[in-house]
Amino acid sequence: EKWLILDLFNSSNKFRHTQVFCDVRRPCITLPGPRGIRRYEFKLHKSENEKECLNLIFIKKLLTQKGENDNFSIRRKCVYTFNALIANCWFKNKILLAGDAAHQTPPFAGQGMNSGVRDALNLSWKLAFAINSNNHKILNSYEKERKYHIAQMIKISLLMGRVLNPKNKFLGTLTRLFFYLISYYKPAKDYIFQMRFKPKPSFSEGFLWKTSNKYENELIGQLFPQPIVDNFKGKQFLLDEILGNNFFIIIYSNSPEKFISNKLIKKFKTKNINILGITPEYINPVQTTFKIVRDVSKTLSNYKYNQQLNKAFFIRPDKYIATITRADNYNSIYDLIDEFKIKLD
Repeated sequence: EKWLILDLFNSSNKFRHTQVFCDVRRPCITLPGPRGIRRYEFKLHKSENEKECLNLIFIKKLLTQKGENDNFSIRRKCVYTFNALIANCWFKNKILLAGDAAHQTPPFAGQGMNSGVRDALNLSWKLAFAINSNNHKILNSYEKERKYHIAQMIKISLLMGRVLNPKNKFLGTLTRLFFYLISYYKPAKDYIFQMRFKPKPSFSEGFLWKTSNKYENELIGQLFPQPIVDNFKGKQFLLDEILGNNFFIIIYSNSPEKFISNKLIKKFKTKNINILGITPEYINPVQTTFKIVRDVSKTLSNYKYNQQLNKAFFIRPDKYIATITRADNYNSIYDLIDEFKIKLD
């Protein structure tokens, strides 16, 4: 599909949010941008000439139909071709594909750039590890972990495109009626307009280890939550500020200090793996030989994580959970080091 993209200065449309016109004659999207820019996207018909569509007379006609006056100035105008594509292979002979080189997503869900950023986050720490350890096998997990989520996002984007682009007036009327009705029911409105239907980024194969515990497996391969935490002195942080771009073992317990010895800390340090303890909101952290913080925001105080008290989470540099194991004996944590080595050999 070809769409005309217009970025305007001095637009008369000051609406803060994205507007979607499910018009059977010509679907359109408009949204605000930085520095007062307003973007319009109009679908072009197959019979329309690309050069003629960039003519100012044609552009003014389209904008006038959407309520624009003549005070605007055009910062940029171009015709984009929207594709839904995934490359067959993303890693071969030391060549890696990411972003638009690996996949192209129609813009209807607004997730094209986000998907490219997720590629970079998944790949960057693996490249650093491969270079520093002279072991490139970890790169084999990149495509396994990203490809399925990309495919799901493309499906969602295509579905949203079909909603935006009704085939006839009857479907267009039904679409507008549907959105009008759900706007009066807040849970449904929030679910749709906050795009909670988007598949969350997660994976079931790659650089991770599933266990025999179904509750642990529900969390493995997902992002570890981002609580606000405080330390022994009461200073607050976002958890990511502590984790940085490093491997971490997180001990989630009322008393994380009971499970970690100085010998164990040194052993993990040889693998560049750090240790962090997190206590629930109702337990103050203590000062010890490794960092312990408290979950101030109660982010982990839900049934999924309450079931994981006294567990050790192996967290990757991109904040995904690689595996979970018992923290109530040293051997189970020692095993993580051996598993870490086996996974890369």
